[in-house]
Formats: sequence, structure tokens, C-alpha cells
Amino acid sequence: SLEEQPTGHLLSSLTAGSDAVRLCVTHHLPQVARSVASCLVASVYMASISPRLTLLAFGIAPLLGLLAAAVGTRVRALAQEQQRQASAATSVAAEALSAARCIKAFGGEAAVGAKYAAEAEAYYTLSMREMALHKLWNGGSRGRTLLV
Repeated sequence: SLEEQPTGHLLSSLTAGSDAVRLCVTHHLPQVARSVASCLVASVYMASISPRLTLLAFGIAPLLGLLAAAVGTRVRALAQEQQRQASAATSVAAEALSAARCIKAFGGEAAVGAKYAAEAEAYYTLSMREMALHKLWNGGSRGRTLLV
């Protein structure tokens, strides 16, 4: 309810939720369909070339799946932490905008600006960590230098 949740948290959650739905429909579902089709075609082709090597590859696949699950768990935790931080920054901004006259009247611009800057910096740091983990997992060379 509005009494229990700060405005910034509600705005941030609404934005993140709509972005998640958009990404799922436009990016993730087609990507999963392409991946499944590619795996099926590759498996049939590999089995026709070398059944023993295909069995070896399928033996290693569960290990890669476990690694992917571990990385996915870390990315999910970072994304949730990033969402909470975005919520905090949005909340500070919303409160400052709604009380702009009072803040200005009492000379609190610098304090509010510093508070927002700290929240925004924390959000930026989390975003960089998440990006670095994505790049490291996907093989980006720049990701290795960004991982904090």
C-alpha cells in the first residue's frame, strides 16, 4: 500500500516490472526458441559424426549447467540488490522534488544533493558489477577488468 511503501520504491518496482516483461517477450523467448532449435540440430549432427564424442559432450553438459545456475543465482542477487538501490535513489529524488520549496527555504540543497549522489553512486557500482559478471560469462574481455 502507499502508506507502507515509499513512492520511489513503487515507481522503481513498476518500471523494473514493465522492463522485465518487455525483455521477456521481445528478447528472452525468441532467444530460448533459437537456442533449443540450435541444440537439437547440433545434437543430431554431432551424433551422426561421432556418437562417442556426442556422449562425452552430453556428460560434460550437466557440469556446465551447474556453473550456469551458479552464475545465474549471482546475477539474480545482484539484480535484486540493484533494484533496491534504484528504489532508494528514486525515493530520495521523489521526496526532494515533492519538498523542493522546504529544502530550498532551509538551505538543504547540498545535503539532499549529497544524499542522492551517494545513492546514485551505489546504484552505478552495482550496475557495473552486474555488467562485468555478464561480460565475464559471455566472454567479453573488458568484463575481466570491471569485475569488482
